Amino acid sequence: GITTTAEPPHPAVASEPAPRSSAELEQRLVSETARLWARRAETIERDQKSNPFSAHFDGGARGPAAAKAARSSRDDGPAGGAAYGTPPPGSLTEARWAKGKAWVDEQIDNLIAVIREIGDAGDDATTVTFGTLFYKYADISDSLVGILLRAKKRHRLFYEGDMLFQTKDDHVLITVPAEA
Repeated sequence: GITTTAEPPHPAVASEPAPRSSAELEQRLVSETARLWARRAETIERDQKSNPFSAHFDGGARGPAAAKAARSSRDDGPAGGAAYGTPPPGSLTEARWAKGKAWVDEQIDNLIAVIREIGDAGDDATTVTFGTLFYKYADISDSLVGILLRAKKRHRLFYEGDMLFQTKDDHVLITVPAEA
């Protein structure tokens, strides 16, 4: 079964004399229940202010004006804005985001180095087929397709299509410009 810890009685109730009638006892119970629910409502409201998925989220700010400013400072809407989709400055989320971005940048640099090593170098670009790259890169990392997508999005390399699949797309040519 569920066990609960009883809260100590409210100071006003503890110091009051014993009820003289059942009506007075009932009134005290109703009053204490109302106070209990009011405390629960305050706790829930306080928790919702720190929940970023709540309409009542205030970002840790206090007061309605501060809450609105905290929301609007990053809520530039889907049309964008410099801060849209970025973590709050100085937050742990921002630190994790920067670390993840640095890891992806390093993986892209490694991938481009491998392509330049095994590919056919021209005057302005290096090319390699996906099949050749897949078999060479399999010993290096298991995230080739994901890194290719990130590199393509950042215009560090080019190929036809979006997602490349082993065997089916072995003939697809991947091109790394000389300036990448």
